[in-house]
Amino acid sequence: MTWPHHPTSDPSRNGGNPIQAHQHDGSVHQERTHLRSRRNHCALHRNQAHRHSITLTGSVERKLSLKKEIERNASPAIRLAVISMILCGLLFPLFMTGFAQIVFPYQANGSLAHLSTSNNRTVGSYFIAQNFSLPIFFHPRNSSLSASGVDPDITREDARTQVATISSATSISQNDLHTLIDQNLEGTFWIFGSPYVNVLRLNMALVQDFQSVYCPSGLIPIPQYCK
Repeated sequence: MTWPHHPTSDPSRNGGNPIQAHQHDGSVHQERTHLRSRRNHCALHRNQAHRHSITLTGSVERKLSLKKEIERNASPAIRLAVISMILCGLLFPLFMTGFAQIVFPYQANGSLAHLSTSNNRTVGSYFIAQNFSLPIFFHPRNSSLSASGVDPDITREDARTQVATISSATSISQNDLHTLIDQNLEGTFWIFGSPYVNVLRLNMALVQDFQSVYCPSGLIPIPQYCK
């Protein structure tokens, strides 16, 4: 049954719909393909087309600028280092050495000790402790009591503690040894400083003051300190 107000189906109208739909799908497909091809050829916006080349150029410029900055800062530092080495490592030591040789030749040469004015033989330096091991001489401080182990000086009390041993080995009276120690005291300036004695200087005075004990005639072999 067909109602009057309902339109009847038109076969010709229905028949045109598939053709129109097919044509419409084809145009859409072509448009999408065209859009895809455009995207493949131009993946960035127009104002971004040369971004990659601009980035590389900027990186190279920054590297060149950094290199120039390093060269500009390094050049003065290298010149300053060379000048400092010449002044402090060559000219200044030469100047001080020459000045010391003129003004303080004895100290500049190491304060070397000689047996006597007639014998120019060097027996050591007053600045470095000598190895005295015989009981007839005063000994420097033990290495465990001296930080460097080459301290040439001992206190007056340390020297006095060795008097009994030296007196027993040489038959020199203890009073004479105490007097010798007091005659060679150093390091006092008014009320400042503790008195001390230089071990090498004290032993050389011991040999010179008691020649008959340390260098008797006919002694064979002759000790080095008697030659």
